[in-house]
Amino acid sequence: MIDGGLQTTTATPRMTRVVEASVVKAESLVPGDSPSVSSTIDPSASSSPTTITTTTTPVANNSRIVKSPQQPSINAPRLGPKDFIPLRIIGEGSFSTVVLARMVKDTKTLEACKVCSKERIKKEGKVEAIFRERDIMQYLSHYGSPFIIKLVGTFTDEWNLYFIMTYARNGELLDYMKHGLEPTAATFYAAEILLALEHMHSLGVVHRDLKPENILLNERMHIQISDFGSAMVDPKRVTEMWKVITRLRPTASSTNEPSKSQPQVSPSSSPLNRYRRRGSFVGTAEYLSPEMWKEKKASNASDIWALGVIVYQMTAGDFPFRDDDVSEITTRQERQVREYRIIKKIERLEYGFPDAFDPTARDFVESVLKPDPEERLGVREFNSSSDGMYREIRRHPYFLSITGRWESLHEEVPPLSPGGPHDSEDDDDVEEFVNQEIGFNQRTIARLTASVIEDTKKGKRIEPPDPKDPEYQGRLSKQRVNNEYHRFVEDNLILYQGLLDKKKGLFARRRMFLLTTGPRLFYVDPDNKVLKGEVPLSGDIKCIIKSFSVFQVHTPGRIYFLEDPAKSAKAWCSKIDEIRDMYFPKLTTTSNNQQNNKNRTTRNNTSSFLPSPSSTITTTTHAESR
Repeated sequence: MIDGGLQTTTATPRMTRVVEASVVKAESLVPGDSPSVSSTIDPSASSSPTTITTTTTPVANNSRIVKSPQQPSINAPRLGPKDFIPLRIIGEGSFSTVVLARMVKDTKTLEACKVCSKERIKKEGKVEAIFRERDIMQYLSHYGSPFIIKLVGTFTDEWNLYFIMTYARNGELLDYMKHGLEPTAATFYAAEILLALEHMHSLGVVHRDLKPENILLNERMHIQISDFGSAMVDPKRVTEMWKVITRLRPTASSTNEPSKSQPQVSPSSSPLNRYRRRGSFVGTAEYLSPEMWKEKKASNASDIWALGVIVYQMTAGDFPFRDDDVSEITTRQERQVREYRIIKKIERLEYGFPDAFDPTARDFVESVLKPDPEERLGVREFNSSSDGMYREIRRHPYFLSITGRWESLHEEVPPLSPGGPHDSEDDDDVEEFVNQEIGFNQRTIARLTASVIEDTKKGKRIEPPDPKDPEYQGRLSKQRVNNEYHRFVEDNLILYQGLLDKKKGLFARRRMFLLTTGPRLFYVDPDNKVLKGEVPLSGDIKCIIKSFSVFQVHTPGRIYFLEDPAKSAKAWCSKIDEIRDMYFPKLTTTSNNQQNNKNRTTRNNTSSFLPSPSSTITTTTHAESR
């Protein structure tokens, strides 16, 4: 484990790092080389002694001293699949599933395990990317920052690659800023993001996809920057990084031959060439800097631009660059057109501020949202200095309240309290998992995937209600008194309701959906208490699940793109299907049933887990549109 705390002692910028280590072979994640590859941060797994003694220079800045990397003792055990108890699925990606797990030897320790399907990695051409992500995370973790997610270890089996990371139990910052944050909270979290950027940029790492979805919150509600799948390393720092991470890795076992039946996943290029690549276009449209779109280049300044967008979003509850057309989109082409319109607005620097926007926040946003990267506040000074601090940004009036607190910010009590959709008391329930199967393997992953689907089948099936039934009348009477949404459903009985993010173009509006007798499916603005519309139900309606949270409702004239923050897409589709079958039993065609069976088969294919996004630019957001 890496201690990500901070030293309280001081150090001069010219302190040198002394490294004494035996030469060890850099390990790759080729399945079969070792059936249980050790933690990449644990040097003890090497067959030859490895000693790393460090006196570390403050790589980020003078006032925020980064603690010297602390390595496990040489007798520390290596990490492997049998060291963990998989508990439940907590996230998903294009070729991975994130599983909450407990350590076998310490059931109070929770970790997040990113399970990456080798078959999907190869199919999507992400082999180099997954190795690059591993290397960058290990490099950043070695010089641990309290504001960056830490890679605890990696291992592999026949079918998957496993990344063990610290668990950020309070979910994404985005979940807490749907309508913006209070000024003090926005400034606090902007300061923590800046400290994380100082740490990364001092090590030559550029994130390239900084956004609230990739900013997690730990148990104490401090930020944890995550998702380094798009990150890049300054070519001048690649050799330095590679020397560090190769010293940390054990020598792979030479006694285990790879199985011919296992999917082989290994990088095709040499380690250093993996980073010396030309610029590529990645990122999310709303946070893209102009140079990333026009020149396919990214630098420290690109992350600073993204920080400006995030500050705007935290203050106003919306994006600075957004499309004026908020009509529903139903095709990939329409989505790409909308992305293009947003990018053109970014190029023209076409944005404005609400009347109530904080003046100092506005001045800061304007100072970093500049087309020329070198003109963005703090960039030129940072690039020309060696102290690893964005001093000009720190001195800006927007951060006046943080003056004198920068070095201790990680010890303060954050202004936000837990309570987002990811907060769960189940994480503290040790007894609930006593009988869980120990170890990661294909069977346990299949069980976890199946349990998510099976959980939605435990509820009582909705029966066709009879309006004359006394029980129906009793439920309706209670609904009239107790349910604030009754006035929107035309005196129908609400059978199922919940908050969903209804996507319109690049934006998503949170609506209260009400599935009622009739059958009817209304949706209401929960803030203004206004009926916004209705999904027409008929025998031709069809639900398609895209992931644990995302699903589509296909009607004859329109497709509704919906996302459930509680990750219960399966439950919604099950209820809608039941209502359809109840009221339109003769109209439900065999072809629809066959298609649904096909979809279920696809979703249960645990070798690929989840579908991957096909769009070059990831523009799916969950922010409320103004």
